[in-house]
Amino acid sequence: MSTPSPGTTDWVPVWNLQGLDLRYLGAYAAGNYSDGDIVIYNGVAYLCVRPTSAAPTAWVGLSSAVNYATTLPASPADGQEAILVDSVTNPTYSWRFRYNNGSTSAYKWEFVGGAPAIIMVFAGGTYFSTATQYPTFVNPTGGPTFTAPRAGEYVASATVNCNNNTAGGAAMIGLAGSDSVVADGALVYRNVSSANAYGVLAHSYQVVATAGGLIRFMVCAFSSGTALFERRQMTVVPKRVS
Repeated sequence: MSTPSPGTTDWVPVWNLQGLDLRYLGAYAAGNYSDGDIVIYNGVAYLCVRPTSAAPTAWVGLSSAVNYATTLPASPADGQEAILVDSVTNPTYSWRFRYNNGSTSAYKWEFVGGAPAIIMVFAGGTYFSTATQYPTFVNPTGGPTFTAPRAGEYVASATVNCNNNTAGGAAMIGLAGSDSVVADGALVYRNVSSANAYGVLAHSYQVVATAGGLIRFMVCAFSSGTALFERRQMTVVPKRVS
């Protein structure tokens, strides 16, 4: 007997099921299932091989099942993995997630790998006068900012060259999620012992963002003087998203 080809044959036989009665039941619904029941769950057909009331579980080992798109699957199974990009033709980031249905967080897609998004603003500095003194932080003209593709928790990191034109003053940077609030743990500062002395500030912090909300690099002057911030860079990776 020749081997049938699914590309040219509408039906192919299933061998050696030892008399198992196959029953196609359509879309999966909560309930009890027996050997031979076939259901569709998240676009995949599953065959029940022992009595159960549990929902089908994604076969994580099937690399062909990994979704690669600008959005994550709408009805994921526990353990399912997917790759999120901002463009399928020329992505600036590529993040792999695994769905954890047992997580108590509202953000069940957990980040398992990928390079950070990098946003750089190197076209000169932006001055801030005494009108933008701590605790008032602002996002510098030109950024950097990053638009979160999904609601969730992100880890943002920032670096900058900075100074203050007044001895005894300071330059401060912070990181903020969609609420634009710079928490105490989200900021660092550099005291200036002599006017216009340059230094580098670097910081990382976990922030929360809404879908389409901005993650912001924030700055202000402290104590006195005018602060300058130039060669600003921010990197962002997700921790877990919805």
